[in-house]
Amino acid sequence: MGRFECLYGEIVEQGFLYTWIRLIVRIAWKMKRRNTVISALISILPLVQAPFLVTGFTFTSAVVMFSGSQRVNAESVDFYIDLGDKQFLKRDFNAALSAFNKALEIFPNHAYALSRRGLMKSFLKDYLGSVADLTKAIQLEPNDQYHVAFRGESKLFLEDYSGAIADLTKAIDLDSEYGYAYLVRGVARQRSGNIKGACSDWGKASLLGRQGAKGTKGADDFVRTFCE
Repeated sequence: MGRFECLYGEIVEQGFLYTWIRLIVRIAWKMKRRNTVISALISILPLVQAPFLVTGFTFTSAVVMFSGSQRVNAESVDFYIDLGDKQFLKRDFNAALSAFNKALEIFPNHAYALSRRGLMKSFLKDYLGSVADLTKAIQLEPNDQYHVAFRGESKLFLEDYSGAIADLTKAIDLDSEYGYAYLVRGVARQRSGNIKGACSDWGKASLLGRQGAKGTKGADDFVRTFCE
């Protein structure tokens, strides 16, 4: 294995490691948002109160049953997502994949679970499956730079360099300080023969790393190896 392949492997793995930092924050955010949606659904139930009353089934009972069912489902989804994240941290990617599968059986359009499952598939070298899951996550949350960047990374593994560059550029458009997206886009550009563009990206990643950005480890090595 050559120097480039070693460095490339290091930065790709490091990029996945970078996602661990955000897991707890993103889970908490998702829980808050899901509870808001459930509350909104409950708030419109008075519009269908009459049919419940006509059948002798009180509106209050309907709300209690509905909210209780939703709470059980939400808690179940959270349980499997939390389990998947814990298995991810243990680097048991098959177990994590199974947990995210369970979460998606309950809530098929859960963007976070789709994104995490796509990440696990990438670890397990199912890059086509990874792209499919991340595409669904992007459809649900088109402005999430992480979904977009991870899909770009999987496209890079598939040697779809133009697709990878397009996704990573979109991720950078969404977050201009996203150092890891510059780093990986540099790899895609180097692989596609655009050394000048690659060096520009790696230089930017290196600069952001010195400013405290995460996910930029290896940028200086790329610059020394390919750009000096």
